[in-house]
Amino acid sequence: MISENALAWVEMLAPLQRLDVLKQAARHLQDWMMQRKLRNTSEWSDFKEVESSISGLLCLATALGYEEDVYDGAMKDGVKHGIGTCTYANGEKYTGEWLQDMRHGHGVCWYTNRICYDGTWRNDRWCGQGRFFDKGRGYISEGEWGDNLELNG
Repeated sequence: MISENALAWVEMLAPLQRLDVLKQAARHLQDWMMQRKLRNTSEWSDFKEVESSISGLLCLATALGYEEDVYDGAMKDGVKHGIGTCTYANGEKYTGEWLQDMRHGHGVCWYTNRICYDGTWRNDRWCGQGRFFDKGRGYISEGEWGDNLELNG
């Protein structure tokens, strides 16, 4: 039932290229799904349809050229705060801890140039114990990092 509404939204909004509304629709469906899960309802068949509708909305927005970072995780006062995953418009992806909209704590970031950092972050920078992987050159370094630079390893 709700997934049919989502499909109607997609059909109506796609020609208009109202990408902002597509994103809002996807968020609305995600909120609806979370509320149902929190209430422990038995509408599991609806969840699969809603999940595919959310995926379809986000894929359609991407196909139409709507490029924006996508965040899935905890928030506080409207910003990333807690555990979450951000997939950036440029293809990079970070999964880990956030503090006031910055990567802070333990996290893993995969960069588009086949580089990965797995370790401690402070104020959006590599800082503390971590491992650096460069798949292109087959290079791995493990040690102490500060301000995105290796201090010892």
